[in-house]
Amino acid sequence: MKRKFGVVLSVALLSACATVPPVDPAGPVADRLPPTWYAPVWPHGGSAVALADWWGRFEDPLLVKWIGLAQVQSPSVAAARAQVFAARAERETSDVLAGPQLA
Repeated sequence: MKRKFGVVLSVALLSACATVPPVDPAGPVADRLPPTWYAPVWPHGGSAVALADWWGRFEDPLLVKWIGLAQVQSPSVAAARAQVFAARAERETSDVLAGPQLA
């Protein structure tokens, strides 16, 4: 009896995987999208103060602190990129100095 129940249960579970979802008669989602879509490039308008206010909406003082520190240390993408390259160069230098040395 247990074996028959197991077989029936297995067949029922496997047949549930074979069901096909219903087709939306309105067509694919892409057909219902608007022809154009617009969103501002920066929700804060490019202002660092407005950016801090935007992050402040999450009511997390630590997050606002970190965002403020990031803006002070690298206010632009170019400055951040330069810092990344400087950190990579420093890492390479420390790796070389940690390796074997010729006397």
